[in-house]
Amino acid sequence: MPTGLRKNAIQRRLDQIEAIWTEFTGNDQARLLRLVLDSDGTQLLDAFLEWQNEEASESPDLFLRFHEPVENASGHGLVLRDSLIEQFDEIREGIAAEGIPADWQCPPLVPGRSDTANFLHATGSLLEKYDDMMENLAVVLTPASIADAAGWCQWLSRLVARPDMPLRLRFLVVDSTAAPILERLAEVEPKRVVTVEPDLDMPGAYAELVREIPGSGPGFTFRRLFVALTQAAAVGNVAAAVYAAQRAAAIAQEQDWPQLATAVQMALGATYFAAGDVGQTLACYRAANRAIAGRSEPGAAKLDIQTRFAEGAALVGNQQFAEAAEVYEGIGPLAEQQQEPFAALEAWRMAAWCRETAGEKPRAWRRAVKALEAGQQLEETMRPNSTLPYVGQLLLRLVAEGVNPDQEDMVRQRMVSLVGEDWESRIEQGAASS
Repeated sequence: MPTGLRKNAIQRRLDQIEAIWTEFTGNDQARLLRLVLDSDGTQLLDAFLEWQNEEASESPDLFLRFHEPVENASGHGLVLRDSLIEQFDEIREGIAAEGIPADWQCPPLVPGRSDTANFLHATGSLLEKYDDMMENLAVVLTPASIADAAGWCQWLSRLVARPDMPLRLRFLVVDSTAAPILERLAEVEPKRVVTVEPDLDMPGAYAELVREIPGSGPGFTFRRLFVALTQAAAVGNVAAAVYAAQRAAAIAQEQDWPQLATAVQMALGATYFAAGDVGQTLACYRAANRAIAGRSEPGAAKLDIQTRFAEGAALVGNQQFAEAAEVYEGIGPLAEQQQEPFAALEAWRMAAWCRETAGEKPRAWRRAVKALEAGQQLEETMRPNSTLPYVGQLLLRLVAEGVNPDQEDMVRQRMVSLVGEDWESRIEQGAASS
C-alpha cells in the first residue's frame, strides 16, 4: 500500500499474519508453522495466501497449497508429490509465456525411501530450480478432510524431523481453535514446530470497517451497517450479522424505509439459512414480508412476492410441505394482481407440488390447474422454456395415482396446445442440463 494511506481493518490483520510468517521464517530452527484459527481466521488466512502469489504482492516467498485429503497418512507424501507435479503442469505454459523457465521435471521416485523423503526430494528440487526467484518455498498443507488425526500428527512429526529438509523449505498447517488435533505435534517438536494463535478479532474488524466508511446521517449509518451485515454473512459470522442487522433494521424502521428494512431481514435470513437455522431463517423472511406487505411504494408488491417465495423455499427445505403450500397459495393471487404470470405460474406449481408431496392429491390437482391457467398468460414463445411442462407432468402423475383418471387426454391436449408436441421432451432436456 502506498505510504501515507491508512490501512483498513482487514489489511491490518493481513499484515499481522504476514508478520507472524516473517518471524517464523527468520527462525533457523523452525520448520513448520502451526496456526490455530477459528473459522473467521481461516477465511482471513485464505485471503492472505491468495494475495501472496499475486503479481502485485511484494512477498519474497512462493506459497504452494495442498488440499489433498489425508486418507492414508503413512503414504501421504506420495499423494502430495503427485499433486505437486499436477500443479506445475497446470502453470507450465503460463510461466513459459512470461519468459520463466518451464522445464522443471520432478525427480523420479527413489525406491526404498520413505514417502516423506520422496516428497522433500521433489519440493527441494523445485526450490533449487527456481532458487533465484524466491527466498523460501512455503508448502501450505490444508487437507480437505483427515481420516486419521493421530496418523496425520505422526506424519507431520516424521516430516519435520527429517535432517535433509532444506532450510528455505517451510511448512504451514492450520489447527482449529474449536477442536485442535495437532497439540501433540507441538509438544513433541517444540523447536521445529512453532505454534501461534493470533488474536485477529474478526468481529471487531467488521465493526471497524463499518466505522471507516465516510459520511454522516441515518443513510450513511445504515449503509455502514448493511455493509457489515453482508461481510459478516459472507464468512458465516452469525453473531456479527445479527448485531449489524438489528441496528440497521432499527434505522430503517425509524426512517420508514420499508424496502431497506426488507433487504436487512432477507440478508439476515440468508445468513441463518447458510448456518442451518431454519427457525430463525423463517422468522427473518416473515419479518421481511411484514415490513413490505401492503405498502404502496414502487417495487413494494414485487418485494412482497419475493419474500414469500423465500419463506416457501425455506419451508420446503425443512420438509414442511403443507405450510409451504399455504405460502405459495398466498403468492398466486398477488402475482395475478400484479400481472406477473411467471410468478403466478411458479407459485401455483409449487403449491400443487407441495400438496401432492403432503398427500393432498385432490388439492394438488386444483392448484396445478391454476398453474396451467397462469401459464396460458405467458407469451407463446416463452411457454416452452418455462416450468409449464412440469405442471403437465405433475397432472399426469396425479391421473396415474387415481385423481381424475378420465382427464389424461385433456391434460395431454392442453399441454400440446400450450407448449407444443415436444412438451414432454422439454422436461428431459431440463433434467439433462441441470
